[in-house]
Amino acid sequence: MFIFVCLQVISSLMYLVISYILTDQIMDPQRMGLFIMLGVTVSLTAQGAGFLVGVTTPIKGSVFAMYGLNRTNLECDILYCHMKLPSKILQTLDMEDVDIWGNMEMLVGMWCLIHLTTIVAIWFRLNRR
Repeated sequence: MFIFVCLQVISSLMYLVISYILTDQIMDPQRMGLFIMLGVTVSLTAQGAGFLVGVTTPIKGSVFAMYGLNRTNLECDILYCHMKLPSKILQTLDMEDVDIWGNMEMLVGMWCLIHLTTIVAIWFRLNRR
């Protein structure tokens, strides 16, 4: 997790410094520092939201979509290949019976919830005057 945060901070810093300079903003250290600090914080918050969605949604549907649904055998150059059969992969991962549409409903539900929350936040912000 630490490496992800470091990479995100470094990437954000590079992007924000270049953006600040190329948009010909005032070279005031305080303004530039606040701009960069806020940008990095927003970036880390977005990364955290992405991690939250990633860990709360099921990945079984994605694996089943790749190896299920009567997929043909995988290519294997060695004489004995235990994982040549897609059904064997699904059996090993205990993903033989996966409800893809249930997974899709959960993802669409999270998508709707996130966007609805965003719309409500925008509405409150605009009507706070």
